Amino acid sequence: MATTSIPLTRKSARTAQKVGLVIGMLISGFTTLVCLGAAVAAVIMPMSGRVELTLPAAPIQDSAWTHLSPQIVSGSSESYQLSLQNVESEGLSMWSATMGIGCTVPALITAFLGYLCLRVYRGQPFGRLMTLGFCVSSAVIVAGSAVLPSVFASINERILSDAGIDLRNAPFTDGYVFGALDAVILMFGIFLALLAAAFHLGSRFQRDGEGLV
Repeated sequence: MATTSIPLTRKSARTAQKVGLVIGMLISGFTTLVCLGAAVAAVIMPMSGRVELTLPAAPIQDSAWTHLSPQIVSGSSESYQLSLQNVESEGLSMWSATMGIGCTVPALITAFLGYLCLRVYRGQPFGRLMTLGFCVSSAVIVAGSAVLPSVFASINERILSDAGIDLRNAPFTDGYVFGALDAVILMFGIFLALLAAAFHLGSRFQRDGEGLV
C-alpha cells in the first residue's frame, strides 16, 4: 500500500509542477503583451500633447500638520500623478522614448522568463543562453534602477518648465528621488544576478555529468 502511494505522490507532484509551469508561461505572455501595450501608449500619447508624470512629493514641514490635530507629529507623501494636456515641449519626445524603452525592456524580460518556464517544462532548464539571458536582464535592471530616476527628473523639469508650472507653490518637485519602487527593482536585478550564477553552475555540472556518461 505504501509503495503504491509513493509513485502516485510523485506523479501528482510532476503534474502540479507542469500545471504551474503552464500558468507561469501564460502569466509571462500576458505580462509581455501588457508591457508592449504600455510602450505603444507611451509613444502615441505625447503626439496629442498629453503626458502622465509621476513626480516626487515636495518636503512638508511637520508644523504644517498641527492645524489638523495636535496628535499628528509628521506626515509625508511619496509621489503625485500629474496629467497634462495641450503641452508643447521637446521634453515630450524624450519622455516618449524613455517610457517606450522602459516598457519594452520588462516585456523582453517577462518573455525570457516565459521561455525559461518552457525549457523547465521540457526538462532542459540549463544552457549558456539562459545564463546569458539572466546576466543581461540583471545588468539592464540594475543600471535602469540607478539611471532612470535621474533621467526622468531631467525630463520632468523640461516639461514642467515649458508648461509654465511654478514649483514654488506646488506640492510636488522635479528633483531626483530614489524611491521604494526603484529599490525593489534594484533588488530584483540583484536576484536575477544570483540566478545567473546558479544557472552557470548548473550548466557546468550538467556538462560534467554528460562527460562522465
